Amino acid sequence: MVSPAGLQAHSASALVYVAQALGGSGWSKVMALALALSVIATTGTAIVLTARIVYGMASYRTHVYPGRQTVRERLPASAAVDGDCCSLGYPVARQLCRAIAGQGD
Repeated sequence: MVSPAGLQAHSASALVYVAQALGGSGWSKVMALALALSVIATTGTAIVLTARIVYGMASYRTHVYPGRQTVRERLPASAAVDGDCCSLGYPVARQLCRAIAGQGD
C-alpha cells in the first residue's frame, strides 16, 4: 500500500514509485522505460500530425507551400521541420530567458 505522504514525496515520479511499491525494483524500471517510450511516441506523433495539418492548410489555401513530400512517408518535409522548430523553440527560448534572468533551476 502506498501512503499519501509517500506519494506526495515522490510526486515527480509517482507512477514509477507505485510500480516499485507493488512489484519491486524490477517493475519500477519497466514502468520507467514504458513511460519514457510513451513520451517519445507522443512527441513523434505530435510532430507528424502538426506537419500534416500545416501542410494541408497551406496547400489548400495557396498551393505554394515550399518544400516537397518525402516519397516513402508522404510527409511534407519542410512542414515537419517548421513544426520541429516551433515545438522545440519555445522550451529552449523559455529556459534561455530564465537563465538570463537568473531564475534557472
